[in-house]
Amino acid sequence: MSKIIAVASQKGGVDVIPGSIEMSAIEMNLVSTMSREYVLKTITEQLREDYDYIIVDSAPSLGLMTLNVLAACDSVLIPATPEYLSVKGMELLLHTIMKIKRRINPSISWCFCNFDTSSTSLLKARPAFCRNSDFQRVS
Repeated sequence: MSKIIAVASQKGGVDVIPGSIEMSAIEMNLVSTMSREYVLKTITEQLREDYDYIIVDSAPSLGLMTLNVLAACDSVLIPATPEYLSVKGMELLLHTIMKIKRRINPSISWCFCNFDTSSTSLLKARPAFCRNSDFQRVS
């Protein structure tokens, strides 16, 4: 991760660094890196003064890249649909966020975004973990 990736576009005051096939190698390189959970945090701390917001889209996995994103971020937006696998994935992600909050990033917060288009609400089906934590409904 020593190579700096150039900003690909600037439109309307928004800078974008698109993903590329090279991103797939980052996970393997992080395995042998010292303080691997803090690599992205180190990079984003250098950029914070230049930006109001830094938005990082993370793959739906719980690998080292996602851990880096969670260690570096202030807030997490969790999109989900009212389907079984989405609820299970949300439960695993929230457990991971709570571990990150205890050990690496105590200021992390999260917001749940329910993409519910049916009469069945994901909030009703959410895991007991969410009902018993500091999880809150945001309208």
